[in-house]
Amino acid sequence: MIIWGAIWGAILGIILPRHEDAWTLIAGGLIGALIGLTLRKSVRSEFARLAEAQTATQQPAPKATRATVTASPASTVDATAEIAANVAPPIYTAPVAQDSVAAQVRPLAPEAPVAADQTQGLTQALPTEATAPVATTASPKSTPAPLGPDLSREPDPIEKLVGRAKAWLLGGNTVARVGTVVLFIGLSFLAKWAADNALFPPELRLAAVGIMGIALLVQGFRLSRRVAVGDNGDEIAARSNYAYLLQGAGVAVLYLTIFAAFKLYAMIPALAAFVLMALVCALSTLLALLADKQMLAFVGFAGAFATPILVSTGSGNHVALFSYYLLLNLAIGIVAWLRAWRALNLLGFFATFGVATLWGALKYVPENYATTQPFLIAFFAIYVLIGLFYALRHAGDGKRLLDGIVIFGTPIVSFLLQTQLVEHFEYGAAISAIAASAVYLLLALFVRSRATTASGNVAQWLKMSYAALALIFATLAVPLAVDGRMTAAIWAIEGAGVFWLATRQKSLIGQLFGVAMQLLAASAFINGFALVGETRAHALPFANADFVGHAMLALGGLLISWWSHGLLRASHDDAGESASVAESTEAAAKANTHASNQKLLWQAAHALLFVAGFGWLVSGAWGEVTRVLPGQPDYVKLAWFTLSFMALALLAWSAWRRSGWRAARYPAIVTAPFLLIAVSGNLFFERSNLLFNVLLWPACLLLHLFMLRGVDDERPRRWWPVVHVGNVLLMILMAATILDRAIDLGQLRGTDWAAGILLTACTVLLLALASGRVWTDTPAGWPLDRFQRQYALQAGGGVATLTLAGALIVACTAPGNAAPLPYLPLLNPVDLIVALALTGVALWLKRARNSSLVAEGSWLRSVLPVGVLAFAAFIALNTVWLRFAHHFRDIAWNAHALGNSFFVQAGYSVLWTLLGVAAMLVAHKRQQRMIWQAGAALLGLIVVKLLLVDLANSGGGERIVAFIGVGLLMVAVGYFAPLPPADGGKRDNVETNHA
Repeated sequence: MIIWGAIWGAILGIILPRHEDAWTLIAGGLIGALIGLTLRKSVRSEFARLAEAQTATQQPAPKATRATVTASPASTVDATAEIAANVAPPIYTAPVAQDSVAAQVRPLAPEAPVAADQTQGLTQALPTEATAPVATTASPKSTPAPLGPDLSREPDPIEKLVGRAKAWLLGGNTVARVGTVVLFIGLSFLAKWAADNALFPPELRLAAVGIMGIALLVQGFRLSRRVAVGDNGDEIAARSNYAYLLQGAGVAVLYLTIFAAFKLYAMIPALAAFVLMALVCALSTLLALLADKQMLAFVGFAGAFATPILVSTGSGNHVALFSYYLLLNLAIGIVAWLRAWRALNLLGFFATFGVATLWGALKYVPENYATTQPFLIAFFAIYVLIGLFYALRHAGDGKRLLDGIVIFGTPIVSFLLQTQLVEHFEYGAAISAIAASAVYLLLALFVRSRATTASGNVAQWLKMSYAALALIFATLAVPLAVDGRMTAAIWAIEGAGVFWLATRQKSLIGQLFGVAMQLLAASAFINGFALVGETRAHALPFANADFVGHAMLALGGLLISWWSHGLLRASHDDAGESASVAESTEAAAKANTHASNQKLLWQAAHALLFVAGFGWLVSGAWGEVTRVLPGQPDYVKLAWFTLSFMALALLAWSAWRRSGWRAARYPAIVTAPFLLIAVSGNLFFERSNLLFNVLLWPACLLLHLFMLRGVDDERPRRWWPVVHVGNVLLMILMAATILDRAIDLGQLRGTDWAAGILLTACTVLLLALASGRVWTDTPAGWPLDRFQRQYALQAGGGVATLTLAGALIVACTAPGNAAPLPYLPLLNPVDLIVALALTGVALWLKRARNSSLVAEGSWLRSVLPVGVLAFAAFIALNTVWLRFAHHFRDIAWNAHALGNSFFVQAGYSVLWTLLGVAAMLVAHKRQQRMIWQAGAALLGLIVVKLLLVDLANSGGGERIVAFIGVGLLMVAVGYFAPLPPADGGKRDNVETNHA
């Protein structure tokens, strides 16, 4: 984290425009390294806490047998040494020298092999020491000694440097190491003292120092060849370390001599110094391979990488620089093929890409592209192969894993540099990302074939790493090449592919990533649409970025929903098969938890992503309708959009019926509210022709009912009654729309033929709901077999209420304009539709009061609804007289003029008297005392009206007619219709008296 923090900090530092590039580069690198250090400490502390918590809850491991321990003690120590050597570089270890550890177990170290009889004797003589590491680990009563680092505390960089210096100084042959340091410092002081005092010519001084370096190198090599002759194990290790120490000191002295000859005294040209340092590097590498010592190679290559910087003349010849580095990296690649020297690999990686990054930030110009691109490709290929060699060639024993810095760092740093190189090319970065994705895809396929070899586990991890890098670069290529909409579309398909692959590998994280990519794609699409805007109208239908983006987003969501449906069905079948198996182990509990989490994810993806996918299709359809038909009226666009929605819903419904894809039935659930909104909106748009509506809305209604019949026995159970009640409202609106277009066709807009459109539609539906088939006790056929109550009572009651209210509104507001026909009382459109509406309400009320669907104590069986209906009919009859007066006496159609007309008032008096007399006659005939009393009350109201209203019309003929007519009728009713008896018996003689 520190290294990558420094790299990113340096890159960000270069971007800052406030200071010089070199200063911002260094400052950014230091700040990034500090941030990376802090982040690493926090992460490791958290991991240490989790590890301690897990260790506290774990069961102790079973004891290892002594036979296992004594059978291979060397392999145990060798494993410990290998782990310490390969895990320690990326993670800090305690400041204890490796040679010290080797000294404690030196008889078993791989560098000094011991004969079999000596190993057996040592094991028998020291059983406690030989078996301690394994026995301690296996014992439940002891705490295992950690082989890795203690993550509970992360030392600071100063402590690290001090610890490493102390480990090098005190580990192994301490006296020799101290002497080497002292000798090196002394030679430096000697050279400086001789130069200051001019005791010897510079040539002699440098020759002396060089001879000293060669002598150290030769002596160290001679000792390394003789140490194994007749010595015991301790002497072999001591002399071996001493010999390699002399060789390393000799290499360092030779580098120092060549550098001084070039830089301080200018005795040799730059090319000669360059060649000499390269030869020293090659010599040290050869010695390191012969001795199998990584330290010698590290020192040699460190000097070699520093050579161009040390002998630089400022010419800026980047071709020579990168050619030299290419040779060094090829050498490191060869060493990587032969040895698993991770430190050397990292040295080459950081030196190469570090210098390349500095040069690119400070010196690169587009004119250098042709001479720079081949080197970057070569460096990328070399370190890709180095990571591959380290993982596959040297992981056969299973102790070495992946080198994450090389495997992941190489593509990241290389791609960052590549984007700077191709910045002046259109789609350069996109093409580079595609190429990188292809390379890693081929690597993943290559590594896949190694999964069955000895390094199969490592190959599996390597394959997953390469596949992840291929996916990442493919994802990056999209936004670099196309706009935001196509980027989102491709990401959606890619996310679906990731989800499918993760299901094959049973990876919950991969499935989550695939679902998350759908959300990311949706966000990118919306953002891209806002930036780019709508597709131009002249683009090809369905072959434009807008619709293709919608379709691909929909496809990604629908695919994941379909696969989730299959996984849910498979998991249900598996659960049924394994229901009888009872497991109580911890592994089984974890497996159950993982399975429940997966099932929860599948359920959410199955439902939500289908809704999202279908929504993208609907949105794309609306976009195409508005784009292809820009000059068409709104009702035409609405019609095409409605048909598109219904067609998509029918396709989804068919998929559900054929495959059981439960989420595919969701559109059929919402077709009713969708059609309600569409039909309601159509009423407010520009008037369309009649044929258009006659064909459109019935077809949509039939499609809706066809899908509803197959889905309304599924969940959600409580929703379907609402849908069936809403169907009645939907049919009313559709009928009203067709009638409204018929009015336009007949040019009757502005007459009272148009006043009763909605009332007519309600009346027709109410008459249908009042039919005997709806109210039968044994309904047959869908939908009455399961939803009779919803249609008969709930929908019927709502329509009856709406019809009654509409009848009163039409009766009180419509003047009876029957143009082009003349006005005729009771035969005009207003009186006819009001009478029909009241008849429908009366018929429905009669059906309800006589039906078993209505309880005995229901308010529908009381006198209240009958009284309300009678009062509404009374109001309607009064409006008939008002329309008569308006048309035949030319009284204005407003409340003030009609209310102040004595003609109207006199007619009211006569009409009310006729109604009261008729009620009393009917009541007398049927012996219904309550109706007779209602008629008598109306007559009483007439008397009051005569005294308060009609009497004020002094001298008018209307008043005379009103009083005489009312009086005659009241006298007649008193004779023909006396009050019926309360008990229904014979009438009282007093009441039958004619007097």
